[in-house]
Amino acid sequence: MRIYPKTLLTLGITFLCLFILLAVATDQIIGNSYGSLEEDDLAKNVERAQNAIWAQALTADMTAASFAVWDDTFYFLQGYDDSYVERNIVPEGLASMQINMMLFYDTSNELFYGMEADLNTYEEKEISNSLLEYIGSNELLFSHPTSDDFITGILNSPEGPLLISSWPITKTSGDGPIVGTLVVVKNLDSPWIENLEEVTQLDLNLGAFSETNHSSGISTAPSTLAETGDLNITYLSETSIMGSSILSDINGNPALVLDVVMPRDIYQHGRSSTEFMMYALLIIGVVFGIVLTFSIERSVLSRLTLLSRNLTAITDSKSISSRLEISGNDELHDLSVTINDMLQVLENEVKVRETLNLLESSLESINAGVMVVDRDSRLIMNDKFINMWNINVELISQNDASKVLEYIASQTDITEGTTELLEELENCSNGFSMTLNVNNKAVYDWYVGPLNQNENIVGTIYCVNDITNIKEAERSLILAKVAAETANRAKSDFLTNMSHELRTPLNSIIGFSDLMIGGSVGELADMQKKFLGNISTSGKHLLSIINNVLDISKIEAGKMELNCEPFGISGAIDEVKKLVSPLADEKELTIEFVMDEQLENICADRVKFKQIMFNLANNAIKFTPKGGKVTISALRFQNKVQFTVTDTGIGISEENKSKLFLPFTQLDSNINRLYEGTGLGLSLAKQFVEMHDGKIWFESELGKGTSFTFELPLKTETVVDAKRPI
Repeated sequence: MRIYPKTLLTLGITFLCLFILLAVATDQIIGNSYGSLEEDDLAKNVERAQNAIWAQALTADMTAASFAVWDDTFYFLQGYDDSYVERNIVPEGLASMQINMMLFYDTSNELFYGMEADLNTYEEKEISNSLLEYIGSNELLFSHPTSDDFITGILNSPEGPLLISSWPITKTSGDGPIVGTLVVVKNLDSPWIENLEEVTQLDLNLGAFSETNHSSGISTAPSTLAETGDLNITYLSETSIMGSSILSDINGNPALVLDVVMPRDIYQHGRSSTEFMMYALLIIGVVFGIVLTFSIERSVLSRLTLLSRNLTAITDSKSISSRLEISGNDELHDLSVTINDMLQVLENEVKVRETLNLLESSLESINAGVMVVDRDSRLIMNDKFINMWNINVELISQNDASKVLEYIASQTDITEGTTELLEELENCSNGFSMTLNVNNKAVYDWYVGPLNQNENIVGTIYCVNDITNIKEAERSLILAKVAAETANRAKSDFLTNMSHELRTPLNSIIGFSDLMIGGSVGELADMQKKFLGNISTSGKHLLSIINNVLDISKIEAGKMELNCEPFGISGAIDEVKKLVSPLADEKELTIEFVMDEQLENICADRVKFKQIMFNLANNAIKFTPKGGKVTISALRFQNKVQFTVTDTGIGISEENKSKLFLPFTQLDSNINRLYEGTGLGLSLAKQFVEMHDGKIWFESELGKGTSFTFELPLKTETVVDAKRPI
């Protein structure tokens, strides 16, 4: 058969087979894809419904935790606070927290007090005895080995499913014994399901594990659902699909079945897309077949004949200097170019061989492992390359680069594609580097690139250096950096948490002390007032320290923000003056304020500005002996403002100047130990100044005094990012 009818017959059979294959593949791919998308969407909705349920559980858990870890609850359960229930446990309060019941049990697991509220009428309800017996019989709710051990989850009670949270009752500080258990209960009833459907915008049903689980009457066998895992999919019809998931109770047993029903919009889109693709493939196939047949006849068959005649002429003449002349911009033209390149290679082969011989003799002088591979996969390597890879004589004698690379790959983290890599490198114009691990013992740095001669690639060069020691040093530095960053984050988190936990009871101590001093609880003796005054003063001092610690931890955690606003400099300094003047008067110090008349307003965080000024002034007063002098000045310098606090105090030695702005650091000298403080004031001042894009510095002479100066940009209007985190 001639090439023309053979081509047409081949094209016809090919198009028919291709259409059938594409039709089947399209139906499978699109159907499977949309089916997977539908199942994924259903799984996400089921997970969303589960997350909404557990979010409710978290709310109940937070409520139980706030009441259980509370001194008032602790003393109530011990019979010391008769007004606790009237103040805290009322139906309106339970309804506002969306909690149905709060049950207080003593250490004998006996009910001490309980209340159930109607969430609609805000009235107290009588708690069912059977429900109390059911809850009281569940030992897991009352098992609290430690004060921070709690239980949260689902219970499928005889009166319906419950969302329950159990916490041990302890003091706020965590000290002392566990005096009982607080159980918070939320009913998973129909109104709750309807509210959950409204929140999630899903069609939901929540039933007991052994019951029918969907309102449509189509159910999933619980035993099958338990065996198949967390999600079971039921195709209800062509238009709807249901996903079912088991919710376990606090004992780990299957308790409830959650059904989520959704329309099959994705499935319907998939069916429409499949039909459209079928028609499109048929039309495209017919049109493409006609055009391809015409194009092959004009652009391929006639040109193949011309190529055949030219090759025959070159073969007959036996001249490798001849070249093919095939015009165009297609594969036949590329083939003619390739053939011409092959002829050119044959002409250059002698020159290439001479170059390789010269290269082989030069490689031994290079202080690295080097292997050169020519286009025929023949290789040249120096002794260092052989020794680095322990290449035996037998492998070298085969003179096959592919086998050498396969042997090298077996000792490194390259496991496949060695031959393809070599073929690609033979045609590349730019080299590249890579790092290889050798038997998990050494690390080699490779450079791989083309070997050029007269702008032609004649081979590939591999250059290897042993960088094992360098990599080990890098790994050690990275591990040390990670460890340091982890420790710093842990420290910041600890300081933040501890500061928050300490401030609440400390504010109570200060508040109650001030109330007692003010006579709110009756007349006090002078000695009692003195002691209470000491408690209040010490508490306020400790609160100031805690606030400084919290500021430091916020800065280190990147959570500190600036609230910039325009304000008068003189007014802010007057406020600082009112704070520090009593301190100066107490030590009989002279305090002087110098204000530049050209200064009016500045745009900055007013609170942090006053804190900077107060910290510097307080330090100056603290370290200045009686009879000394402290000067606070504000001067304009170009487009900036310089604030200076100068004292005639004890000064700073040279060896301590480098530690001055470090947090939690006090200068280690016998004189400085006489003064209280945490070493946070100057560190905070420096951080706040730098947050304002300013700078701070100091000058000091031991025994003669110290001068602190900080400089802020003089901006009188707020900018867009006035509140920016650090």
